[in-house]
Amino acid sequence: MRRKIINVVLGVLAGMFFWYGLCIANTGATGTVLDKHTNNPIANTIVIASMNTNILEHKKYEVIKAKTDNKGKYKLNGLHYNYNYSLSVVKDGYMMAGDRLYVSLSKDNTVIINSPLYMVKVQPIKGKLNYFNNKPASGITIRTNSGVNITTELNGNFVLPFTLGVVQINIADNNIPEWCKKTFQIDTNYTSDIGDVKLACLYQISNDGKLKVSSADGRYIDNRDETITDTKTGLMWQANEYANCNWCWQNALNYCSTVRNGGYSDWRLPTVDELKSLIDANNKYTIQGASIFMHPMFEINPQRTAFFTKTGAGQEDDVWFVYFSSGEARPYTSKLTADIRCVR
Repeated sequence: MRRKIINVVLGVLAGMFFWYGLCIANTGATGTVLDKHTNNPIANTIVIASMNTNILEHKKYEVIKAKTDNKGKYKLNGLHYNYNYSLSVVKDGYMMAGDRLYVSLSKDNTVIINSPLYMVKVQPIKGKLNYFNNKPASGITIRTNSGVNITTELNGNFVLPFTLGVVQINIADNNIPEWCKKTFQIDTNYTSDIGDVKLACLYQISNDGKLKVSSADGRYIDNRDETITDTKTGLMWQANEYANCNWCWQNALNYCSTVRNGGYSDWRLPTVDELKSLIDANNKYTIQGASIFMHPMFEINPQRTAFFTKTGAGQEDDVWFVYFSSGEARPYTSKLTADIRCVR
């Protein structure tokens, strides 16, 4: 009798384990793996389901793998009820894009995962660097936020090693002035082709073969010798300002006669009309919270935007000042502290 009871119990247990195993074998999740750049299916990709809860008795269910077919579809069989799995994908030459997906079986034997698993192909990041007039910017050093340096080719093209995610690219060439440089970025989760990138300046070659750059509209030319030529007025300006809290108007007049920028000795303090000609609302920019009504080619301290002119204001000791923070000229006593930008 005892033997019969034992056999019955063993039979019931065997049946339970059989149906349990059959149930487990028929439980799973189906989905698709796509190329994030092209949205095309990716075949022969390994999809891995990892159980988030590490429970000793269910260790055999912790990792389940499947391979995608020619349509990028997969089915993960044998997922355990009431446990969460995170899904990841592996394929040579590809990287997983975006976050992992999560799946949990509670009622149905098979879960259909509507959100695709995305991958991106590991391929070089490509782009082309041009000056504003579309002339290729060749031989220019650029640097990524990960510290990779490369030099643009003769046609302005550049190729960077693949990095997944947002890649920031800076112009790191000392031959390009700061105002002309540009920072740009690309998110390789979506594309590896940056396309054409334009610098904020034009490219010119002087008669002596030296590189010069000008503003995008061609008005101002950076002569690369601490001078800037204004092609609209024909004036040449001191590229850098001179600031000294102890300067007064008479000292400003004397200072300009000592300037030798560009090898010239005929520098002088500008008239109010000459200095006002540099007020440029179209190229207004902000630096350290201050608005500057002047092309960024000209160096300026945003905390000191008042400049001397040599034009008297009618009253004794009064002269005209130009304020590039407001884009206007106002008369004040010549004893006022201001900065100096000489002209010739």
